[in-house]
Amino acid sequence: MHALIPAPANASQWHIWREQLHQWRNSTRYLLNYDDALYNAPEFAWIPRTFTLALVMMCDLLFYDGDYHLDEFLDYGEQEFGGYDAIILWHAYPRIGFDARNQFDFYRQMPGGLPRLRTLVEQCHARGVRVYVDYNPWDTGTRRENQSDIDALVELVQAIDADAIFLDTMSNAAQGLREKLDAARPGVTLESEVLVPLEHLHTHPSSWAQSFNDVPGVLRNKWFERRHMQHRIKRWQHDHTPELHTAWMNGTGMVVWENVFGTFVGWNERDKSLLRAMIGIQRRYHHLFSGEGWTPLIPTLIETVHASLWEDASTRLWTLVNHAETDTSGALIAVPHYDGQCYYDLVRGEEIAPQIIDGRAILQGHMRPRGIGAFLAIADDAPDLQNFLAQQRAIDARANFDAAPPTHIITLHPAPTTTYYDANNLPLNMIAIPAYSFDMTVTFTMRECGFYDVPGVVYPSLRYMNLHRPFSLKRHVDLQPYAIDLTPVTNQQFAEFI
Repeated sequence: MHALIPAPANASQWHIWREQLHQWRNSTRYLLNYDDALYNAPEFAWIPRTFTLALVMMCDLLFYDGDYHLDEFLDYGEQEFGGYDAIILWHAYPRIGFDARNQFDFYRQMPGGLPRLRTLVEQCHARGVRVYVDYNPWDTGTRRENQSDIDALVELVQAIDADAIFLDTMSNAAQGLREKLDAARPGVTLESEVLVPLEHLHTHPSSWAQSFNDVPGVLRNKWFERRHMQHRIKRWQHDHTPELHTAWMNGTGMVVWENVFGTFVGWNERDKSLLRAMIGIQRRYHHLFSGEGWTPLIPTLIETVHASLWEDASTRLWTLVNHAETDTSGALIAVPHYDGQCYYDLVRGEEIAPQIIDGRAILQGHMRPRGIGAFLAIADDAPDLQNFLAQQRAIDARANFDAAPPTHIITLHPAPTTTYYDANNLPLNMIAIPAYSFDMTVTFTMRECGFYDVPGVVYPSLRYMNLHRPFSLKRHVDLQPYAIDLTPVTNQQFAEFI
């Protein structure tokens, strides 16, 4: 079964599909003898509230430029995306492999070492942000630790007080990691990049939702375990609206990743506006989005609008998406009405007064092109609801639905001028390299990182079909005479230099 269970193309069959979903869930949980003890543990209660996960390239100038700029980085996240609930400290790839340093060395050799990283984690915690470290199981050709990767990971988590481990390229962790983490620091989540098999879902509270098409349906693992947090991602897309729609309809989160291994893939204004509108609602009503009262793809009054229902004993919340490229206004859904209930448009941040016809409330609203909606029904004014509505009004007022990809200008700075020497009178340990003109061919393995612009060179797309394949670059080179220092460099000096 795939990551997303699609609904039938014919909406009239959706009620049958929903019944089949419940039957599948119940029978599969029974066959697996599913144990949800981890999700019931209080130390893991933070995970269903972690909706926005930012991947941080630690060499990104927004994050580090001679010193760490953590507050500026988190402030940027607040302004543009509504804030990050967690960040992944990405460290080694694609730089790893140029020398013998392994993935753990890259953390240790960040400025200030692990003690400084622990301070950064403490600063994140003070702002309510959780911190992930990254694990690369494919790192096998570098220097080996004097212990297993599992023990090195647990040691790293303890050293910097990390909250989670991102399992790069993996569907589930190696045997023994969960148990050692629980003994060392309770509450550390394991988040896989690849879809977690159902038989491992009880030990992996979160995962990425990646590599599938966004169509009406439910995320398999989220349907199976409502408290499992999935983060939707398509890293190379300039249009994240389909992912946002899937996350909104499934009560799950998003990965924000703009610096993709050195290539800027910025979010457009519409996508940022959608996420800002979503995230406050998701955080406030996280108990509904991780609860058992989820009814996917309920009937709507407009064909291009889809909706999910989230409810408990006292609250009903409907999340809506508009698949049309035009504004959609008017009656959107008709829902059972209960005496004493009040209704609110949570995206607009205002109370609404629906028509009541034959015991049903007709909820009307306005949805922007490919926008979202949210309606709330409660019996009375919940604590601080008016303050929350005011916040949502302010967010909606600054919405910008420009879908054009942001531009990013790359500036190459010239190398600093060095001292000129007479070729016949060079300092000790230096030799002269004469001028030379030649045609150079360079062959390298494609990685998910950018290229310097070279006139006349057309690079292959940075997509999965080209990854790890050789690519040859040919160009004419004119070298000016220069001198090179042959003094041996120690490993320590090299580490300090880089």
